[in-house]
Amino acid sequence: MSQIDLQIGHKIRSKRRKIGISQANMAKKLSISPSYLNLIESGKRNIDGDLLIKISQELRSTILTKAAELEKESKNKKKK
Repeated sequence: MSQIDLQIGHKIRSKRRKIGISQANMAKKLSISPSYLNLIESGKRNIDGDLLIKISQELRSTILTKAAELEKESKNKKKK
C-alpha cells in the first residue's frame, strides 16, 4: 500500500486508542469487521472516501462525548 494509506491508518489507530475505544467496538459502530479495521489501521487496505468520513465522524463524536463527560464531572466536583 501507499505511504498515505500507512499514515491514515496510523492516525485512525492513534485517535481510536487515545479516546479508549476498542477496535471491536469501533468496527461495530462502522458496520465493518474488526479484521478489516485492523487492515486499514495497519495500512494494508485502501480506505474509500465514504468509510473515511464515517470513521472521522465516529471519532469526532466519541471525542466530543468524552469531553462533555469530563466537563460534567469537573463541574460536579466543583459543586462538592
